[in-house]
Amino acid sequence: MKKLILASVIALGSFTTFAAVPVISNNDFVETVYVDQDDYTPIDATELPDAITNALETDFPGVQVSKAFKNEADEYKIQVLVGDKTTNLYATKDGEWIQNK
Repeated sequence: MKKLILASVIALGSFTTFAAVPVISNNDFVETVYVDQDDYTPIDATELPDAITNALETDFPGVQVSKAFKNEADEYKIQVLVGDKTTNLYATKDGEWIQNK
């Protein structure tokens, strides 16, 4: 009888030992890929309309245009460098700022 109780205690103790083992997860192998799914085609920054370059100089003095894009509706996506950060601005061909779609 003592052996039966001892065997039961050991068996239950071994189950709790396995439950206390922490789960190890390694997220170093996860890579997040973002795909830009807009229909803008790259253009040279010198191809931006004068209205947009004037609006940039007026509304955002000191920014540098790093990339420019255009879609079929004559809307422009301008990637600008502000200090050490990059942001996107959207404008019509008339130099009017539009909200990000």
